[in-house]
Amino acid sequence: MTNCSRRGRESPLFSLIVGYRYRSQAVFQEGESLFSPAEVELLENPAQLAAQPGTRLPHLWVEQHGQRISTLDLIDGRFVLLVGPAGKPWQKTAPAVAASRGIELAVCRLAADGDLLDREDGWRTKLGMSDAGAVLVRPDGFVAWRSTLPINPERKLGQVLSSILGQPTADQPIRLAVRMPRAAARTSVTG
Repeated sequence: MTNCSRRGRESPLFSLIVGYRYRSQAVFQEGESLFSPAEVELLENPAQLAAQPGTRLPHLWVEQHGQRISTLDLIDGRFVLLVGPAGKPWQKTAPAVAASRGIELAVCRLAADGDLLDREDGWRTKLGMSDAGAVLVRPDGFVAWRSTLPINPERKLGQVLSSILGQPTADQPIRLAVRMPRAAARTSVTG
């Protein structure tokens, strides 16, 4: 395996490919201030990725319609919202929120009666998520956000999507720049 130098230490190439976390406006992290878009952190142990915002979605074997797939197979050009067994409120609200933001969003519930079945029951650890939690994955396979179930999932999901897409939220006014033609700007009305 190829190693690369990192602050006087060597890092496996795997760590440099998937073992990092970056922060930007396209990554939403609760309770943290905004970071420089160029801020990148190499993780000490990339084998323990747990869907932290700003990292790649970790691999997890699941079943979908009786077929064994990887969570990485869910990344198909759309946003993906993975929710736990108690995540039905996320499932209910996500399609309308996505439509209002003009994006495609697949919602998959990990549960015995859900869209995805994890026979090894390792999803809580691999995704760092509670039964009512959610992990939002961008179309490029990076985790955009991870959360527990809020009081108002529709509002929270809308805020997160608006933030990472650079769109105004419902409680944020839309600011339009209106340019007046030069002639109109110089014209004055006299009486």
